[in-house]
Amino acid sequence: MDINKRMTCDSVHAVLNCDDILQEILLRLPPSSICKFIITSKRWLRVVCSSSFYRCYVNRWGQKFRLLGFFVCNFLYLGRPRDGFQRPLWEPALPFLSTCKEGDDLKSSGVLRKLGYFIDCSNGILLCGRHPKTYYVYNFKDKQKYPLPEPQQFYKMLCMAFIVEEYLDDAICYKVIRAKCECKLKVRNTVSIETFSSKTGTWKQSTLTCSTTFALRPRTVAMVVKRIVHWFAMWGNLAIYDPRFGDRRIALVKLPAGGLSHEHEESVLGESSDGLLQYGQSSNLGVEIWVLEEDDGANSSIYRNCAQNSQSIFIRSGWNIFQCDLETKRVEIIYYQGRGAAISWDSSKVVPYFLPAWPLACVS
Repeated sequence: MDINKRMTCDSVHAVLNCDDILQEILLRLPPSSICKFIITSKRWLRVVCSSSFYRCYVNRWGQKFRLLGFFVCNFLYLGRPRDGFQRPLWEPALPFLSTCKEGDDLKSSGVLRKLGYFIDCSNGILLCGRHPKTYYVYNFKDKQKYPLPEPQQFYKMLCMAFIVEEYLDDAICYKVIRAKCECKLKVRNTVSIETFSSKTGTWKQSTLTCSTTFALRPRTVAMVVKRIVHWFAMWGNLAIYDPRFGDRRIALVKLPAGGLSHEHEESVLGESSDGLLQYGQSSNLGVEIWVLEEDDGANSSIYRNCAQNSQSIFIRSGWNIFQCDLETKRVEIIYYQGRGAAISWDSSKVVPYFLPAWPLACVS
């Protein structure tokens, strides 16, 4: 072999044998290609599956998700009083409508029968249980159920928040927040909350203060965007709480009234593809979606009536679930396992269950 060619081959071999250089090369590959390279060699698999590479890649390309199905949530059963609604024996506590083989495997594994009722999910991690004492976190990656210790405070009426922070040393870091909702709408500007942290393994009680009077809407779950908690509040308000820096204040933002009707059938919070809070409401006249943006000039928040930050939305009508593409305006029916199941649809909502598109082995 020519000496120049040998030197070139040796240089290429040396570069590819350096993990740091290999990582920099792989970081430039698009999401459609990166997962194909894990079968190249054990070394490439190790690099791609490292936590450091995963964080760098997600920061550069963003996170993609795949749909496994829909959880059915009925808050009439989740935190019912003793004289309240009782779940019929023929109705499962945690119905799951699978849309793929992974969803079928989850449903047939039997683990869902051991978790109680669905409360929330984030990045594929499930929060389930039975108010007001029993809660579980289930990690789809390691197929493990993590029971939370019994809360210290008793809240007859409450709303929740679930924050999944990141993976550290092959373990998930998360927080569960229980917020007290007053049974009678009293005029007050404080709310009692209790926060569980997986880092400490304990619940911590605190009181949040608002500059004006408010009340949180009971039996609801917050939408968490960039680790900031957004709760529905009474009288058409949105309550915003940032727990990251020990701040104990709640800010109120008025929800948009919309042009459809004040008597809208349903309202929902979500996150746009570019990391903004979205608010949607529907009625028999149609669907409207807003994006919450920061108003730099007035140091406040404003809503923009726009659906361009989302690629699609899910709409349920009876037991039918539709996916509406907001760009092409096309509507397709979603086929799932469990169609026609014994579910009280009038008092239920469906929550899509997504897993990160990154291979499960690549988040360790």
